[in-house]
Amino acid sequence: MPMPSIRAQVSPQMLAKVGRMFNGSPGDIVTELLQNARRAGASRVHLTTSTTVRQGGEVALLRVADDGCGIADPSALLDLGHSGWNEGVADREDPAGMGVFSLAGRQVRVTSRTANNGLGWSATIAPSDWTTGADITVSICARRPGTSIEIEIPAAWLTGLKRVVATAARYYPLPVILDNERQQQEAFLGGALHTEPFDGLVIGVFHTQERWGALSPALNFHGLTVDHALPVVTEIGDPKRWFARVDIIDCPALQLTLPARKEVVACDFLARLDDAVRGAIFRAIAGRTGHRLSFANWQDARALGVELQQSTTGLEPFVPATLNPSMAWASTGTALHGDDLILTRYCDAAYEQTLDRALALSGQRLRERLVRAEPAFAGYGWYDRLHTIKTLRFVVQQGDTIHIVGEDIADGLDVEDPHVDAIAVELTVNEHGLTQVYQLNTDLLLLPDDDYDLDNAPIAVVNGFAAA
Repeated sequence: MPMPSIRAQVSPQMLAKVGRMFNGSPGDIVTELLQNARRAGASRVHLTTSTTVRQGGEVALLRVADDGCGIADPSALLDLGHSGWNEGVADREDPAGMGVFSLAGRQVRVTSRTANNGLGWSATIAPSDWTTGADITVSICARRPGTSIEIEIPAAWLTGLKRVVATAARYYPLPVILDNERQQQEAFLGGALHTEPFDGLVIGVFHTQERWGALSPALNFHGLTVDHALPVVTEIGDPKRWFARVDIIDCPALQLTLPARKEVVACDFLARLDDAVRGAIFRAIAGRTGHRLSFANWQDARALGVELQQSTTGLEPFVPATLNPSMAWASTGTALHGDDLILTRYCDAAYEQTLDRALALSGQRLRERLVRAEPAFAGYGWYDRLHTIKTLRFVVQQGDTIHIVGEDIADGLDVEDPHVDAIAVELTVNEHGLTQVYQLNTDLLLLPDDDYDLDNAPIAVVNGFAAA
């Protein structure tokens, strides 16, 4: 027996659940009505609040009025999934035909008139009309072209409505007036150091240390802002971050979840957008004097067609680590330059303190050559030419016995009696492919403590040691 064919369809039961598509918050309602006014070609939007008396007491009203194209067919208003917008709007913005259902469950009065009609129409939608499919009377009325929607709202909303409208109007492209007060507006990409178009979008690049910057809404859909993780680029040693925000102008490929458009739909375009954002950031950096990008970032820029100079030279001078968390990685704020520098990697704080004392006692220029290694720079010619420490060891003479101590070796040095006869720091350095060994005499050796407490670290001192 042949199996029956199947097709996609919308169950009538869906109508009863339509109110759940939106959370019915003031933000949802104001945002949806502002977006509809913009699509209708309005030049401005007026919002007015008032109160009236109904059976049961006083209720609050919110009226949203625009001077747009109006609604020609009243029946399209409550046709779930039928947007009624022209083909151009439908292609650019993918309207869901559900926005008005953000008002579901509320008493709503709609009046509208198109420019080519001498009269308009009006209809009052009762709370139950949204889900029952009952007939709603439409009447003729006189009014100017445009649309007005009056909604009954909880009186408690009036307290926070000003803030809600201010948020919705902040990046909205049209003037918004609430109770005769024009709302403050600003450009979503205002303050960008660099902007560039990409497939119907405009990418703005910012450089800031402020934490909120890279975490603020990344996308702007005509005033409706959406959180989305976009690439962030940092420069080594710079607390600021390079990040981007995106203004959506006309980009059907970038889709937002419907109906409320609060998230981005996962699609192949997002990978292209990430590449475009990184490219825009690198082009912004290329327009500045010098950079401190990692070599991996430099390669990434090149792969995206952005030719950058190598990063500027300069590395942090060697300062011994400490077990005090507030001081362990403190920057000196200075940088050393030159081809004769020696890269040092971080090791145990006790060993680094010992090395620092030996350098101070030696009087050699070696101390001026030591800098902190920054592996992220590996690959740049200036960095790869620098010398590197292969091993750091400590040679201790205790009676007739020679002990060698280091991160990679420990031969049982007895520090029950901390006095020893001699201590030398042995540095093995790779200099232009040749091995150079430096021995620096010193008078004390700090050894790592299992509790990571430098104050209680085992110590060896040369006989006759005097603190200096």
